Amino acid sequence: MYPRAAIKQRAKSSFFANYWPLVGLFLIVSVLAGSSSGSAFSGFSNGLRLRSTDLDSALEIRKWIETYKPVILSVGVAASVIAAAYSVFVGNIIMVGAAKLGLNAYRGERVHILDIFTFFRSGKKYKNALLTMLIKDLFILIGLMLFIVPGIIVAFGLAQVEYLLADGVDRSPMEIIRMSWEIMRGRKGDYFVFTLSFIGWILLTGLTLGILGIFFTNPYISIAEAGYYDNIITFAPAE
Repeated sequence: MYPRAAIKQRAKSSFFANYWPLVGLFLIVSVLAGSSSGSAFSGFSNGLRLRSTDLDSALEIRKWIETYKPVILSVGVAASVIAAAYSVFVGNIIMVGAAKLGLNAYRGERVHILDIFTFFRSGKKYKNALLTMLIKDLFILIGLMLFIVPGIIVAFGLAQVEYLLADGVDRSPMEIIRMSWEIMRGRKGDYFVFTLSFIGWILLTGLTLGILGIFFTNPYISIAEAGYYDNIITFAPAE
């Protein structure tokens, strides 16, 4: 494969060549996929916690919680179910669209907002992406339940599922799962190092309360990860 530095440099060049459209498009992805950082609200929530330390207020809040506990639990369960359903039926499909957006950007092709929603426009593609991503999530969940390390290994092995879908590979969900696992065979360690190489930008994003993520880190990493896939299939083409 090409050196990691070469992939990342090309990703940066591709990003800056179409900077503002890509910033906007990946911001849309972040919002719709529910992956936007909540760091910007941390100061506000910390302030609320500090003010609630007043004893009288704390006692009143506790009484209110005890009184309405069944309602709060019901709302919490309903919200969790809705969030899970949204993640499966919408969020995962948006992430496949984001993979297509990243691939187009890395390859120097035209990027468009329709890239994000491309799999909603065909019932067959939507169903295939839905089932494939659901199976991927289930495999990772099982791995994490067995132990953390197997879950991470499975996640790395299935890291290319979104890109195979985005690249138009017309196979069944299990075949796409298998293909990702096969092309990542012997590359999981390299992929771990590749993802770890972004840690500096991720830390800086946290220090800027997520602002750097909007204007640089998120689009840059997304395009670079698409570049990693693009280079893998150059040397181990998808079947």
